[in-house]
Amino acid sequence: MSSGRLAEVASRNSRRLVIDCDVGAHAVGGETDELGTPCRSLLEEVRASRHLVVMSPDIEAEWDLRCRGRFTGPWRSWMELKGRVHGVGNVRDTRLRDSLDGCADTDRARDEMLQDAHLLEAAFCTDNTVVSCENESRRHYRRCALDAVRGLKGLVWVRVGDHRPATLKGWLRDGAKPQDEWKLGYRPDE
Repeated sequence: MSSGRLAEVASRNSRRLVIDCDVGAHAVGGETDELGTPCRSLLEEVRASRHLVVMSPDIEAEWDLRCRGRFTGPWRSWMELKGRVHGVGNVRDTRLRDSLDGCADTDRARDEMLQDAHLLEAAFCTDNTVVSCENESRRHYRRCALDAVRGLKGLVWVRVGDHRPATLKGWLRDGAKPQDEWKLGYRPDE
């Protein structure tokens, strides 16, 4: 998509959202997947809105591998056709990854954080918003944000399973503005 067309689409009350492929994977899940309906609802609302989906090479590879279902395949194709996919190129950040590695209190925490670091990297170069079903990585990132790992404190991490579909639809319709309580560094007592 040309930069002029991308700017036109992005200027209409939209944000660039990093959507973890686990949202797409749950969206194709059957009725036994408790996150299936909320994830499908979220992706449908993203399609109905003017928001853009962020794709780095790492995110795209994950989506190519895990999200080719009868719902997510056509959803992604439609987003691409309408120019609603925002490519960011290689955004790997060695300093961020080193900070996460140093912040990890266990090997498992380190592995979980580094496995999803590509989501943070893409969010940092766009609108600082990740939408995911993942909770373990988020929990570790929150701890690191409070330990002042660069940039994490203000990053919005929307976990689909924590909100009713109507709440997420309303958030998307209202422009997907950052909610303080959804930021990794949020502390209710401040």
